[in-house]
Amino acid sequence: MSFSPINEIAVDMHKKMEKILSPSPAICIANATGEVLYFDEGLADRLDYIQEYVKINFGLIEEGQYSFPISGTLLGFFKMSSNLMFVLFGEVGKIGKLLLFRGLLENYRQKVDELYEDMQKLEMLERSANLILKLTKKPDLTGPSFIEKIQPPEEAVTAPRRIEIGGAVPAASLGESIPSMDDADTYPELMERYRNKKFNFMEGIILQYCNGKFSLNEVTEKSKYSKGEVIEIIDKYKEKGWLVAHRKRGGKTLDKLIDAISTTQEELSVESQQLAESAAVEAAAAPEGPPTILPELLEKYRNKKFNFKEGLILQFCDGKTPVDEIVKKSNFSEEEVLEVINTYQKKEWLIIHT
Repeated sequence: MSFSPINEIAVDMHKKMEKILSPSPAICIANATGEVLYFDEGLADRLDYIQEYVKINFGLIEEGQYSFPISGTLLGFFKMSSNLMFVLFGEVGKIGKLLLFRGLLENYRQKVDELYEDMQKLEMLERSANLILKLTKKPDLTGPSFIEKIQPPEEAVTAPRRIEIGGAVPAASLGESIPSMDDADTYPELMERYRNKKFNFMEGIILQYCNGKFSLNEVTEKSKYSKGEVIEIIDKYKEKGWLVAHRKRGGKTLDKLIDAISTTQEELSVESQQLAESAAVEAAAAPEGPPTILPELLEKYRNKKFNFKEGLILQFCDGKTPVDEIVKKSNFSEEEVLEVINTYQKKEWLIIHT
């Protein structure tokens, strides 16, 4: 496998294991999501099972404890930290053979844990560096390809359209017909200062996609609610003044680009170039995707009895873990996770944060 600093630690672990028992067991190290950081070739045919088991059971095993899930098979899972699972495999023998290594695993726990956290920080720094390089690369703002890319329809240059969902805008003031709510170019945006408010389950699902980046049709598709239900929620918060609708993708950012284009379409003034470049950088820096939904099972209900599936899902509903992470950690589909969340939100045992 490719080089990793963890590989060197695994080699050192094998040397010490050989002194306790020969041949030493095969080693696998995985993180809390089941991602394998290191494994011996002898575990290659068992890797899928190991990943699946760790993904499902990591949160169920106490730190410092272990599990031997397959009767008659010398395959042990040792949760040595809040980040990592050590897996040992022996060809033959009793469970006690692997338990001999618990002390050795504990001795290596802190070293591997610190190394893993350093690797995570390094990966984050690399992503940040790539983003900085991307932002500092100046686009060609004078060429025809840039103008064509951001140029709206000809009639919109002199009168860019901004529609209001749920309200009437005189057609005469726009100089053209008003698009309907079914227009794929309608992009609803929940204002930033209202994103931390509490919403009911359906509202939370719909409003997470109302960020000015997704069209009305896309919000409907992603939320899995009907268009009528989506429009009803959008209208409700538009009337409260919490939500606005833009005519084109990117909302305010695109409006700035439109205003920066010269009506001659042949050249940009110095001032327009500065405005357009600023808007392009702003668009590149904007976070991708919708804000997260954070379900929280209220503390007073955490000791209640749940069936197996509900227990696996609800244990991660702590108000800090987003739905997509709960899907990964629980190993259930998004539909199953949302169904359980919706059930207990209706019972008022669970609340939704955004």
